[in-house]
Amino acid sequence: MSTLKVLANHEMLSLQPNESFADSSAATPVLKLTCPGLLDLDASGKIVPSIAHSWSASPEWDDFRFQVHRDLSFSDGQAATTEAIADSIRRSLDPRRNSLHARDLAGIKTVRAVSAQEVQICTDGPAPTLPWYLAWRHYVVADTELQPTGLGPYQLVEWIRGDSVRLRRNPAYRLGPMPHFENIHVEFAPTSEVRRERALTGEFDFIETLPPALVSDEQFKRHYEVIPVASGSRTILTYNARKNWLGSAQQRRHVARMVDVDQLQHRVLGEAADHTGTPKNFSDRTPAPVGGVTNTGPIRLAAPNISPVQEAAHEIARQLEAHGLAVSVALYDDPPWWPLVYPGLSSPGWDLAIQSMPARPHPAVTLRREYCSDGPFNATGIQNSTLDELALSLDARAGGPEADEIYRQAMAIADEACMYTELYRSHYSIAVSKRIKGATPHSMNFWNVATLYT
Repeated sequence: MSTLKVLANHEMLSLQPNESFADSSAATPVLKLTCPGLLDLDASGKIVPSIAHSWSASPEWDDFRFQVHRDLSFSDGQAATTEAIADSIRRSLDPRRNSLHARDLAGIKTVRAVSAQEVQICTDGPAPTLPWYLAWRHYVVADTELQPTGLGPYQLVEWIRGDSVRLRRNPAYRLGPMPHFENIHVEFAPTSEVRRERALTGEFDFIETLPPALVSDEQFKRHYEVIPVASGSRTILTYNARKNWLGSAQQRRHVARMVDVDQLQHRVLGEAADHTGTPKNFSDRTPAPVGGVTNTGPIRLAAPNISPVQEAAHEIARQLEAHGLAVSVALYDDPPWWPLVYPGLSSPGWDLAIQSMPARPHPAVTLRREYCSDGPFNATGIQNSTLDELALSLDARAGGPEADEIYRQAMAIADEACMYTELYRSHYSIAVSKRIKGATPHSMNFWNVATLYT
């Protein structure tokens, strides 16, 4: 019996597929292994087949046809017919299931099985981004309360909250070669310090994100292959635009100019900057004059209690205090930092917050999720109808120069409103035991463990 031991960053809040608390970077890797969707994203972020071995769209992008593999069964033995697949998609759109897909895929008009091998999805208008949503975090599951029950290479055996997750090879798997490892045992290390301590034991075969201190550690690298991963993840400083003294765009812009991003990178990242990516250049921003903001009380700065984010929080506090502003820093465990803490801190709550934002599969997803007025991850609370209209317009375009310009305009509005200040871009490295072969890192931080072998 062979077992792959995985050290993951954070424990998930839920493993209920297509439910809002499972829509997270912590739950996604496990759900991808247990209940994939019609489509998937490869290591470079391109859409590839999954349950559907091929797919097509009408010229108007409102009629999608998915040709699925034959003779599929869910991990509990139920037949995965095209009707069962269509029914799974319909269930995920039910608002009563507390799913973000009810918003992401709101343009879907009908889902039906048109034959034993084809599922059709029709939308009420052009929806070229539909395949991206289906490939990212949308899962096909059996009609059962015991979840996740899907078509992936593994099935869930046990989740001991606060400790570990155990997966076992799915004997009914038919979407690709049977994985080499019979079992996967996942443990969690939510802070850089704990991750480093546990990584140095050498007991794990796959480490999801390597602490920067170990990337160049020669002793560690004698036992592990360190693989850098290009990622679109970024760390941002966000502003609470609700009822507090930073509620005006003028105040937010002024405080944003007080943050010296270059100095923050130097003091916080240091030599690790080579491993965390090259951030956006803010050198064109005019420094803020001292004393330009009347502080009616301490600025409440919230951040997840993970490295190097907590160091960035204290550096921002130091910089703002140098301008005569009082700052109080509150650090929260992650999870439940996202998405639970932001709503809980909305009023009177926090004034500034630091958040590491994971990569999104498509610019339209970024706008819809993070910057629209009703976006589920719009932590700032800013509402801008023009940006909302641009996001809807981008959702209806299949790409090209016009789509790029729409995205640029939307992000310019976001930056002008000071919804965020990008502090640095984050890449990361995974570590794989040298006894393991076939490692392929993923830009979206999925675990390609099904390709590993000894």
